[in-house]
Amino acid sequence: MIVRLLLFISLLGGTPMLSAQPTISSAGIVNAASYAYPGMPNGPIAEGSIFTLFGNGVGPAQIQFASSFPLPTTLGGTSVSVTVNGSTLQCPLLYSSAKQVAAILPSAIPIGTGTARVTYNGATSNTSPITVVKSSPGLFTVNQQGAGQGAVQDGGGGENSAFYSFAPGQQVVIWGTGLGPIGGSDAAPPPSGNLPSVLVTASVGAQQANVIYAGRSQNAGEDQINVVIPSGVSGCFVPVSVTVANPDGSNPVTSNWVSIAVAASGKLCSDQLLTNEGLQNLQNGGVWRVGVIELVRSFTQTSWPGSPTLTSTSDTAIGMFSKYDGTLATNGDFGRFDLSDGGCYVVEVNGSSAGRLRTINLDAGPVINLNGPNGPKQLTKSFQVYTADLGDISDIFGTKGPLYLDPGTYALDNGSGGADVQGFRMNITVASPFTWTNMNSINNVSRNQPLPITWTGGDPNATVLIEGTTVLDSNGHSVSFFCQARDSAGSLTVPASILRQLPPSGNLGTDSVPIPGGSLMVETTTSSAGSAPGMDVLTGTATSGYNKTVVWQ
Repeated sequence: MIVRLLLFISLLGGTPMLSAQPTISSAGIVNAASYAYPGMPNGPIAEGSIFTLFGNGVGPAQIQFASSFPLPTTLGGTSVSVTVNGSTLQCPLLYSSAKQVAAILPSAIPIGTGTARVTYNGATSNTSPITVVKSSPGLFTVNQQGAGQGAVQDGGGGENSAFYSFAPGQQVVIWGTGLGPIGGSDAAPPPSGNLPSVLVTASVGAQQANVIYAGRSQNAGEDQINVVIPSGVSGCFVPVSVTVANPDGSNPVTSNWVSIAVAASGKLCSDQLLTNEGLQNLQNGGVWRVGVIELVRSFTQTSWPGSPTLTSTSDTAIGMFSKYDGTLATNGDFGRFDLSDGGCYVVEVNGSSAGRLRTINLDAGPVINLNGPNGPKQLTKSFQVYTADLGDISDIFGTKGPLYLDPGTYALDNGSGGADVQGFRMNITVASPFTWTNMNSINNVSRNQPLPITWTGGDPNATVLIEGTTVLDSNGHSVSFFCQARDSAGSLTVPASILRQLPPSGNLGTDSVPIPGGSLMVETTTSSAGSAPGMDVLTGTATSGYNKTVVWQ
């Protein structure tokens, strides 16, 4: 087998649609590892990289694989051509099927914007836009969706997971594609050695990792990045990314962010969500039961061009009780990372939930009772999620009710419990609110300069989370960065290297009524541990946050 096909093949569910004329889907050409949306900064396709083409009738009903070198340019009746700046080249193919084709963009293709076509059994498809760049890295993931547990191995080929963690100081192999072009044919066995004319860096747990090797593997189009895990890194969901730039550091492009499990000793990791005991239970076929109850005060400031600034403050409560199977430890796509103070990471959302964890919500009873300084309230159940509107003051809708979450201690219980979660009692402490001190001065943000965030007050031991988001369209395509600090620090500066991974803000409205597709949030969270019969983890959190619209430039 000449390629790591398990890393390249995505889920091919559904009945193949056969058509006299093949069609390429909208935004249907993506990096085969990251699946980055074409509008993302890492969405273009790199010379010499593996890309995936999605469509209908683009290949045979039964998937066909390339089996030897040189890689063919016609496979199962399918061929793919790319035209850029008047140059048209045929792409070496890795596999072909009715809905999906994997190919290598020739290293010799010019850089620029162009089009791609697929031909199947003599019928040619529509043209699909493609942007070609020198480097645009993507990292493979276990779920083959570009997010979650990274496809990372040790020197013996052992696959990383929470059941098989790596250790600080250990050299590991990160698999990806898109580091850059090679000399010679991409259809032939690739050359060994570090790729010339590129500077490759790696981030592991918000620290720079020593890169030992960055070049092609033994498989065409596939890159391997050998790094040493930095000291002081640990957790079941440690963030990892790779950045490729010119030798002088210019034009940096960062990959999708994936997670790995790291433990100082032993093969089972541990963090706030998972424990060694819990992992042993999952490894033996058991489940992990987690309950989270959140009390949230949110201040929102919305400002659109040509419209007055609108504000609202709301108090809400939400509770969720869930159980997970072993995919929690092997998939890693839990929508979170273990982030150290001062660290950041970036998440791309492509509008699909494919590859997510298998989650089952649990019944904790009909209501959750809440009692605090301002009297009793209840969280009521809807689709096994418990929620309560605890008051809202808004410029738009007026006051729905006085705010509820004043500082103090809040007692929660679920009475006699429900079918899955027995009766419990716990307390959550709401601290005095903090103030985002430079909130009003942040409106139009340059993504090429560091962004300082300052605050004062609140619980000094609370965690501060900073989130910036660009929403590209109404189909769920967005990019967000997350940075973490202690409340006692009083400030955090978001690096330009993180901001550049966000696309510029788009317009989600119309020309006459523009709506910026950008936001910035700063919130503090204090956690309280609880316990409930039958639950492995029960956590209560008190969150106070600010959210405003911004323009990412």
